[in-house]
Amino acid sequence: MNQPMLMLGAAGFTLLAVGAGSLLAMDSRNRLVEQRTRAVATSYAPVSVSAAGRSLRLKGIVTNASLVERAGQLIGLEPGRPDLYPVPWWTIPSVMLGAGFLLAKLVVFLVGDVGWIAWPIGWFAGSRWLLLHWLTKYRNELIRQLPDALSMIVRTVRAGIPVTEACQVVARESPALTAAEFSVLANEISVGRTMEDGLWKMAARTGLREYRFLAVALTLQAQTGGNLTETLEKLADVIRRRSALRQRGKALTSEGRTTAIVLTVLPFLVAGALTIVAPNYIVLLITDPLGKKILLAAITCLCSGLLTMRSMIKRSLS
Repeated sequence: MNQPMLMLGAAGFTLLAVGAGSLLAMDSRNRLVEQRTRAVATSYAPVSVSAAGRSLRLKGIVTNASLVERAGQLIGLEPGRPDLYPVPWWTIPSVMLGAGFLLAKLVVFLVGDVGWIAWPIGWFAGSRWLLLHWLTKYRNELIRQLPDALSMIVRTVRAGIPVTEACQVVARESPALTAAEFSVLANEISVGRTMEDGLWKMAARTGLREYRFLAVALTLQAQTGGNLTETLEKLADVIRRRSALRQRGKALTSEGRTTAIVLTVLPFLVAGALTIVAPNYIVLLITDPLGKKILLAAITCLCSGLLTMRSMIKRSLS
């Protein structure tokens, strides 16, 4: 009776340790980014903002996030943005809690009670993967739509309409995601928020460096003057080039991604074929203690290979 409780307690402490370690790692990275960007940010940010606040703005880090929001960010959750997810956000950790339990039951079957440690690990990994998948999809769509929105602002400004009115035009004429972001910006400006603060808030809300580029460009133009339309045209061209380069990278890594899919599916196809052709042969992996160890080693090698290939593909795209 005490042993299962002990294992559950160990799993809970492991989850807390992972969370604490992640928070410490994020804090250390944020301090390093702040030191590196302070000198660059000092010359261009408004006087009313501190140097630390300027560097964090350029990096897209929100300093006034609550403890719950920071805890949610560990698994890629944005509780304040329910529109990012096709289902209520609280259902995702709940479903992954059950999926983690099933994974832990499988590991317990293979290695014993120590396998309960896979419950919090499976919950964390599954929740983070699914939430970040939807968040990445949302951000990629915003990046794809942003150059057209900037071109719309350029045409509107050239027609003699102020930038604030141009944001309202974008909110009315752009596709759904971009229209929603610029609609929030236009509403905030209409109730008294400055253009600069609205842009930085929109950049923090989306979490995209392209929107931070826009905030920096318009802030500098407002402070130093210059040709606004030329600045926005160059920014739109830069974003288009970045998107094209990203798509080219995905095309070049398509072979690696296809290889990863084939190598993942192949063992299951072979196991299914052996189950039909020679069931007495494949069942040893489940009934025999040595077979369980071999099956666990095979699953571990498969997961390690997938993570390695994913890391290589991600590194090449970066």
